[in-house]
Amino acid sequence: MHNANTPFTMSILRDAWEETGPTEDPKARLQTHIRINGLDMHLEAIEVKEKMRQGFPCQMPKAGEYEDSFDHLVEFAGSVPFETVKIGRREYCLFATPYCT
Repeated sequence: MHNANTPFTMSILRDAWEETGPTEDPKARLQTHIRINGLDMHLEAIEVKEKMRQGFPCQMPKAGEYEDSFDHLVEFAGSVPFETVKIGRREYCLFATPYCT
């Protein structure tokens, strides 16, 4: 029997990511397709940087056009900073969302 506190692990190869960021920096946002228990999902990687905001250090998306979306994710998750993963030489936060029907 699997212990619920032991995470399932997977590795996603660098070549599996599609660059979906802005024209001037397409690697600022990456996306791939995952399936968990039959549910198709987008796995998105948003490149982040540390920045001072209202006198406190916080994570911000490197590409400014993702700030509003990132703020909504922070609000939903209720805690920051998020753990990051390195893809290539960049640091990303990962977010999975189900496909729409």
